[in-house]
Amino acid sequence: MGDLNAVLKVFFIGMVSVIFAGMAFIASKLKIKQTAFAFLTLAGLFVPITILSASYYRIFGEYLSLNGDGRGLLGFLGDYFA
Repeated sequence: MGDLNAVLKVFFIGMVSVIFAGMAFIASKLKIKQTAFAFLTLAGLFVPITILSASYYRIFGEYLSLNGDGRGLLGFLGDYFA
């Protein structure tokens, strides 16, 4: 009771990135450039964290998990999407 399934946990971590991106958009519309940049940076930092957490919960399969044979590819994907 009270346990979230792994996909839902990763979804919520990913939503943090989306929220920061939305806040960056709002700040840019309000012409607050440095705040928009800060929020956009935070959004970009949460993308690889989301990929890392998905691999921790083995959502991409055993190959792309933290201990799998594809951990190099996983690192590349985390860097590419950031």
